[in-house]
Parts: sequence; structure tokens; C-alpha cells
Amino acid sequence: GIVLYGKTINTGDAETMSVKIYDMFGRTISSEIVNIANGEFSISLADAHLTTGMYMMVATLNEQQYTKRVIVK
Repeated sequence: GIVLYGKTINTGDAETMSVKIYDMFGRTISSEIVNIANGEFSISLADAHLTTGMYMMVATLNEQQYTKRVIVK
């Protein structure tokens, strides 16, 4: 399965954040609340059944959104 690892900065007191994965048509593929430990997080996409292509990961932390492209080969 696919596991994404990331590092956050300026988490403040936050221990969790919302992470959503969208396909290029804007459909929600995955939506999870992930734990943050020492500024790091991971999200498993094993159940998302991602096919080859590009996706957008949108993380919401402390009322701010961060967007990153994810490419599956």
C-alpha cells in the first residue's frame, strides 16, 4: 500500500490535523484525521485504491490549509 510521510512546522499545540486527498476532478478520495508526533505524520492510502495519476493532498492545521501534489506511478 501507499504511505505518505510528512513533516509540519508551527504546529502550536495541535496533536492532529485533517488530511484529504482529491483526484484531479475534485472528488474526495480519502479523508482522515492524522496524529502529529514531534512535527511528523504519516497517512496510509492502502484503502484508497489509487491508480496511476496525480492527486492533491490538502492538510488543514490550525485553521490554515496546505496543498501538495501527489503523483502515483
